[in-house]
Amino acid sequence: LDEVRRYAARLLVVGSHGTSGPARWLLGSTADRLARSSPVPLLVVRGDADGFLAWSERRRPLKVLVCVDFEEATDAVVATALRFCGDRDCTFHFAHSFEQPASPFSAWGAAHPATQASELEHRVKEELAGIAARVPYGSPDRVHILRGKPAVALARFAKAERIDLLVCGTHS
Repeated sequence: LDEVRRYAARLLVVGSHGTSGPARWLLGSTADRLARSSPVPLLVVRGDADGFLAWSERRRPLKVLVCVDFEEATDAVVATALRFCGDRDCTFHFAHSFEQPASPFSAWGAAHPATQASELEHRVKEELAGIAARVPYGSPDRVHILRGKPAVALARFAKAERIDLLVCGTHS
């Protein structure tokens, strides 16, 4: 972090050997500590960087997952993803993760938590679609509602969809 300040860096890039399993993606790692304290965006590169290489050589689009939590950092997260891609070809996906599963229907009425969760899911999907519509490369058909702890759900989705870049904010 001293070097980031010394050189007035605009992006910090670190490698990560990582621990196994998506639930331990950043826990206890240097990358996790940097994510919590870096004054600039942090790019953590795991495994091989073939996707970035192919993208930088303009051989294929970069698949970007923008993780949205609707906190104050959401606009900055979207702006960072757009700045990172610049004029290069990128395919944007937008996701939000619920920590508890939402039931699509409840026979117990509007006050029942399952019904409220379903309404919340509908509103979140609308908000995500709105964000996607404002992004030049966005598309409402690439809006995803995920279930489970955010770190686990996002890592699982990214692996399944072969996402090259996750862009997430922090609460720090």
